[in-house]
Amino acid sequence: MVLDVTAKTKDGKEAFKSEKIYMLHAGDSRNEGDQMVYGPANKLSFLEDNTFQPLQTKVETYDIKFPENTKNLDVNVELRFQYGPEVGSIGKDSWVLFKTTKEISTK
Repeated sequence: MVLDVTAKTKDGKEAFKSEKIYMLHAGDSRNEGDQMVYGPANKLSFLEDNTFQPLQTKVETYDIKFPENTKNLDVNVELRFQYGPEVGSIGKDSWVLFKTTKEISTK
């Protein structure tokens, strides 16, 4: 899953962009050096899971610096599932699961 967050000014200039990939991180179960701790059946193990879990809310916080003389930004958030690191074509190897745009302002 890929989370894209983009903030643009009213005239379309990009003020902020962030892309985060949610996936399992694997390790090779090796201790110090090349000595294998487990047998070949357990060679790969998952060390960290930062995927989206069912029925759980995930909260992300971003610090966005507003450009000078700008009081409003349009923030676009898009969550998509894709097979590879490249976006590809939507509907073929990339699917948009959630997309929203919200206007934020300084107070």
